[in-house]
Amino acid sequence: MTLHALGLLCGLGATSLATWTAAQWRVRLSFLVGFLIGISALGADRFPQPGWTATVVAAVGALVLWKPAWSGLAALCGGVLAALWISILQLQGLPSALALIVGIGLPALSAILSARRPGFATQTLREESLVILIVLGLAIAMAPEIAAGWRSAIELKAVPLGAEQPTGAAWVLLVGGACVVLGGAYSFWRRR
Repeated sequence: MTLHALGLLCGLGATSLATWTAAQWRVRLSFLVGFLIGISALGADRFPQPGWTATVVAAVGALVLWKPAWSGLAALCGGVLAALWISILQLQGLPSALALIVGIGLPALSAILSARRPGFATQTLREESLVILIVLGLAIAMAPEIAAGWRSAIELKAVPLGAEQPTGAAWVLLVGGACVVLGGAYSFWRRR
């Protein structure tokens, strides 16, 4: 399930961060450099931890949302995500040629449309996509740890079938009841 969620994050991140390349040629070059780094450093045998990847995507989204002038960082991250998306598509059983077409084609189409049509990806839409990437990245990063904690809590609470149910200590109930009765009696005596 984490692989599918990471694939969704990579696909969404690659296509939405490719829209930041409409600004300057340096940003486009940054996307290409990120893609080449991702292709050479990542693969099915050198696959990064999904939690780390999602955390980095959320951090980059927050940084670019905070400082929109750092659009080169967004494009660099988008290129790496496009390369990672190709690897994820191949791991999920898509043929290599089709994974390359999808992994390169959708971000490229997104970049071309945002460069040629100013209304395709407005500044507001790009910022909203960063917010979605931040939320999705944090959810993917935290979900495995939350699930592991939940499973361990359930396992700790489980009682073997033949085990005897523990009984509560009777003295706790006696002391608690005595405190309530004596407190009530003191309250009535003070009001008299």
